[in-house]
Amino acid sequence: LHLSSIFAARVSPCPQATMGEEQAPSKVIHFRNVVGEITQEDLEEFCKSFGKVKGIVMLRTKNQALVQMDDIASAINLVSAYRNFQAKINGHNIYPRFSNHAELSGQQGKTDSGPNRILLATIHTPSITVNVDTLYPVFAIYGTVEKIVMFNKSAGLQALVQYADLQTALQAKEQLNGQSVYSGSFTLEIQFSNLQQLTVTANNEMSRDLTNPTLPNKVAAAQTPEAAAAANFALSLQYYTAATMYASTPYATYYMTIAGQYATAATAGLKDPAVATQYQSQIMQAYTSAATAVAQQYAASQQASLSSSAPPPPPAACPPPDSTR
Repeated sequence: LHLSSIFAARVSPCPQATMGEEQAPSKVIHFRNVVGEITQEDLEEFCKSFGKVKGIVMLRTKNQALVQMDDIASAINLVSAYRNFQAKINGHNIYPRFSNHAELSGQQGKTDSGPNRILLATIHTPSITVNVDTLYPVFAIYGTVEKIVMFNKSAGLQALVQYADLQTALQAKEQLNGQSVYSGSFTLEIQFSNLQQLTVTANNEMSRDLTNPTLPNKVAAAQTPEAAAAANFALSLQYYTAATMYASTPYATYYMTIAGQYATAATAGLKDPAVATQYQSQIMQAYTSAATAVAQQYAASQQASLSSSAPPPPPAACPPPDSTR
């Protein structure tokens, strides 16, 4: 099989940029310009044309990746094929060359784990604050979410999401991987985790056990009552605003519920009645705005549903009723 028949559909005759002296051949290939729109699955699919892929490391903060092929021959074929042609994935130029790593070691070298009810989500290019309350409605659309744990790693902001069953996790991964969420506010890259159970010690913005709502909020516990009230007040306004912005989406009802919980917490235990009155007034304004937006969107959707199912008008030639009978 001639190599040109394999590459013709996805390369253009553009010489690769060189970066100093060429590395000695290695099973590990270093890729540059692996932007957020290129997922690990995209990269693996690209490399599979040349042989078995043994491991991938996504270096998201650098827009780079390391891919270990099963043997040196496969790696040489890949790098050689794009020495004089521009490689592309999803319309983006990528630049493969041999890495100075002989192999990827340990956990680094593992590709996506096998099917699992726990998903590992990497949040790319977020333009809004992303926390548990942001992610929950996105994943809950597909089924029961039990736990969420968020953390920052070299790959960026990530989250582990535990579903109640495997089938739901499979559907969520298929639907969400590579998708832009909240009108382009961030992009999700989804893999299966190799963990069997998540452990959550506190319910707060970075971790949540939906099966145990009585867990303490360690962040709030460290604050004074006034500071905690101010934080809850700010969060209630934030989520009422989110409900207004996304009134036409399935997320709106969830945001209204979360906002109400923060609103209740904002005024509980406040000793200064003037502050409590101020909070209540602004919260009521935000609630009214959000509730109105949600109600209007609901009414519009109902009207559209009725219009689409309305019976057709009678034919123009229909005779008038006989009044003599």
